[in-house]
Amino acid sequence: FNHIGLHYIPEKRVKGCIRDSAREEIEMFNKSGNKNAITKNGNENIIKQLFGVPGQDEPTPVYFNDLHLIDYQNMNQWIKYLSMKYRGIFSREVVLSSFAYLRQQTSIDSTTGTAKDHSLRTIRVIKKGNIFRGAIDLDESVNNEDVLLLLFLACKNLRHIGTKRTRGFGEVKCSIFEKEKAFDLTQKLEEICRA
Repeated sequence: FNHIGLHYIPEKRVKGCIRDSAREEIEMFNKSGNKNAITKNGNENIIKQLFGVPGQDEPTPVYFNDLHLIDYQNMNQWIKYLSMKYRGIFSREVVLSSFAYLRQQTSIDSTTGTAKDHSLRTIRVIKKGNIFRGAIDLDESVNNEDVLLLLFLACKNLRHIGTKRTRGFGEVKCSIFEKEKAFDLTQKLEEICRA
């Protein structure tokens, strides 16, 4: 969250999750035996082309931005105003609790059935139903339909983001829009699967 308590998803997290999802998509195509443009150039080549490699000097052709709550700019202005006008009442903690809650957990000792010492952990969990929006900018060099298809599939495949996602936390639904219109390559996917 930012200095006034509004939550956001950092671009680095978004990029990493989309990259992992893209790898899963390529793996699914490979296991299905479907040889198409996404898999023919080698699994890692298209991933490196889109997402780069650590320590790379030149920028990648795909730029991810932070994801912010819908109407972020308007909320940001109002929260700043209310924080100044009602300093004692309206605080960052109030904003944080409007969009998330705290969940605590501890480890249990299997022999005694009691909580292990120093094992209490507190995590902040975003409330269900919050919608985040951000931009994925493509360099002019990216006009390849296969690259767009892989990004589309990676976003559709993305199911969890954040801490403890392997344990079912952070469930998300991800969609891509182009100029406010839903970006849909389902027909292209069907053609590939039939080939």
